[in-house]
Amino acid sequence: MKFFTIFLIFCATLIADRFEPPREFEQFENLAPSRARDYASLAFLESRKGNIDQNRAIFYSLRSPKPSHISAFLAALRFRGDQSLNKLANCRAAPNSKLLEQSDECLSILINASRAEGIDYNARFKIALKIENINPNKAFILRAFNAKNIYEKSAENPEAFFRIALNTSDDFFKRHRNIEISPATIKKLQSDPRFGSFLARASHTNLKKDDKIFENFEAIDEEFLDSKAAFNFGIINIVRNNLDRAAKSFAIADIKALKRYDRDRALFWLYLVENDKKHLIKILQSNESNFYVICAREILDRPLPYVLLNAPARSNAKEIYTDKDFTNPFFWSDFAQMIAENDRAKMIGELAKMASDRAEPFRAAINFALAEHSNQPNYYLNPVPKHLEGLSAHQKSLALAIMRKESRFMESSISTSYAIGGMQMMPFLINAMLKQNHNKTLGVWDFFNIDVEMPYALKHIAWLETKVNNVLFVAYAYNGGHGFTKRAIENNKLFQKGDFEPFLSLELMPVEETREYGKAVLANYVIYRQIFNDPVQLSAILQSLYLRFD
Repeated sequence: MKFFTIFLIFCATLIADRFEPPREFEQFENLAPSRARDYASLAFLESRKGNIDQNRAIFYSLRSPKPSHISAFLAALRFRGDQSLNKLANCRAAPNSKLLEQSDECLSILINASRAEGIDYNARFKIALKIENINPNKAFILRAFNAKNIYEKSAENPEAFFRIALNTSDDFFKRHRNIEISPATIKKLQSDPRFGSFLARASHTNLKKDDKIFENFEAIDEEFLDSKAAFNFGIINIVRNNLDRAAKSFAIADIKALKRYDRDRALFWLYLVENDKKHLIKILQSNESNFYVICAREILDRPLPYVLLNAPARSNAKEIYTDKDFTNPFFWSDFAQMIAENDRAKMIGELAKMASDRAEPFRAAINFALAEHSNQPNYYLNPVPKHLEGLSAHQKSLALAIMRKESRFMESSISTSYAIGGMQMMPFLINAMLKQNHNKTLGVWDFFNIDVEMPYALKHIAWLETKVNNVLFVAYAYNGGHGFTKRAIENNKLFQKGDFEPFLSLELMPVEETREYGKAVLANYVIYRQIFNDPVQLSAILQSLYLRFD
């Protein structure tokens, strides 16, 4: 507690020189489209400071409005007394029993596969008639829901099939697990890039291995699958104990992989199925430091992958960037765009300006991009050593493992879901922690500064460790929430003794983002433990996995 209090006092001293976000309508005029601008726009709409015309201008300048933008926009307009959108707002809030009372235009916007799931047969039929001329694709989805065999009907339009297969609830998916899908339909869909996600959903929805949906997959021809679909089909065959076909699928996933990670994953599962270390030896060729590489190196008794601990500046670098630059999300948006465009001349020019310690993550990103990712070791930085003083090797390693996965140490970054800062904390969590600590000085925007965010993130991680007993579960909970983690593991009966465990449970964890996040944090954690001279075996962490939630 004393440690945390000292940091709160330190954070308060930063207020005078913190980044000031745009808060007035006029400040948006010269801001280029970016995720940072979209985030600022949401904050502006939620503040309800603008008049009707200003709120409209802000909303319609968004690159891709999210549901949170729409809700904030409608709330802001109603707050200012704009009656013209009341019908639209009421339509969005209308219960399923009142949908037929809404306008055709509103229904054409409102209806999707998720909403259609909860509408009764007659309402679906009538709504389909109302929106047929406005949005025939959504009308088709509604009719597919009313068909005796929803999958066969929706497969007439692959777009509709995947919207229904991927966007309905788990309960709906389970209710339709014994609907037959013809071999012709399977072969029609199997080459679609979304088919891999459909296979993943089948294996992640707590279905029984003898459910009809898995029998339908017998018609799949692995040769037509892309790497993702082939890997997920391999996992399905592991669950069904069809090891020969699983090995074939993993071999195809290896051959077709476009990313080194996907190849390492397929090769590791080939090793698990065939118990042949030749596959692990192939993994040693990887230049990555991912979960599967570390597993392979431990099994073969090889050292951990080589990593870089700092990102050197150019010899002629001038320290002209101030700390304030690196806490500015608009600077980060421009920087991320430069990296994405791979403008080498511009990146070299920017690198020449970066000499301060605060710039190290940005230097690392540029150096990595300039090396074209092929032969460049991964950077394992410690950009916030002062915040980790007095912590154990475990605590330091876990915090940095999460930060590396969350943002690559970019303290001013913003995710697509508007998690912010180097530790990518969600605004609702930030507000809750500020309220809990009775802190009226700091606000969400201050958390783009790692000096402000890290103490709170450390406190949140410490709380998670009181709820779960393993680094992997802490990672899952940091990404998806403690409640989600508990339900996902217990409902799907994961991390219990059995063949291919715990590796099979690692692949069956629901939600791809959380699944891959956990493996990445585990790998980072093991490497940081070695960096801090307190090594731990990844195999030891995996062997300690068992269920315990408070």
